[in-house]
Order: sequence, then structure tokens, then C-alpha cells
Amino acid sequence: MNFLIKTNRLLIKPFELTHITEEYLSWMNDKEILSFSEQRHKKHTFETSKRYLSSFYNSGNMFLAIEEKSNDIGHVGNMSIYIDSNNGIADLSIMIGNHEAQQQGYATEAWTAICKYLLTRTDIRKITAGTLSINLPMIRIMKKAGMREDGTRTMHYKVNDEYIDLL
Repeated sequence: MNFLIKTNRLLIKPFELTHITEEYLSWMNDKEILSFSEQRHKKHTFETSKRYLSSFYNSGNMFLAIEEKSNDIGHVGNMSIYIDSNNGIADLSIMIGNHEAQQQGYATEAWTAICKYLLTRTDIRKITAGTLSINLPMIRIMKKAGMREDGTRTMHYKVNDEYIDLL
């Protein structure tokens, strides 16, 4: 796929097999990094990651790598975009896995850039995403990108033996 979005500090491009490194797998198995993700319930290996990547091939959906371009950090996170072309909807998710890159504004920068790109597509009329009500950083990212809350699934997910709303 010929896809590349450049921002001030980032390159957002298709996730490739070369992105599946020991460091990447360490993110994907880090309970703290995945504390708000349903991925926290799975054990991630090279093979499971390769299968996940393959699930995007010829699907119309996108699995993207976020790379920091100026400080030699490299691959800092990922985004998934699930396209429902019948209804004109794109559903987004993001993870910044690299500890050095967390709380640096990279997620907001990538999220905003992808939203702007999606809104230029004629087949997308609406961008959606969901997060746990306790995931305050993600809620801030969504608000900064101009998204608004349009519903709550009450006590939807179980986190540390407590049921949490999905926004």
C-alpha cells in the first residue's frame, strides 16, 4: 500500500513485518501499556502478530505504524482503522508503546492527522472510536481532535474486578 502521512514529528505508514520486533512484542505483552486495551487478555508472539497483520491484507482496513522521525526513536506505536464502507464509517484505535515516546503528544499528533486524512475521503462520513471512561488521556486526545461523545455502554468492560463504562 502506498500510504504515508507526515506530520511535524511523525511518519504514519503501513505496518510491515519488519515492525514486529522484540521491542514491539514487549509492548504488546506489557500489562501497563495495554491496561485499557482488550489486547491485554492475549499473549502476543511473532506468529500471532503476523496473523493480525495479515488480517488487514486486502480487507479495506488499515494497520499503521507510527514512527518518530527526528529523535531516532523510530517505531513508537500503531493505529488500526476499520472501515465500514457500507455505512461510511471509520473506527480508530491507537497505542503508543515506546515508553520514551509516551506523554510526548505523539498520540494526539497521529490521531489528528489520521482524522484529517479520513475526512478528505469521499467514502467516510463519520469517524468513531471507543475508550474506557477511566482512560482520561484517550478522552483528551479524542476531544482535541474535535470528536464528541455520543453514547455510553454502561459497565461494559471488566478491569481489575470492576466494571467500567465504554464511551
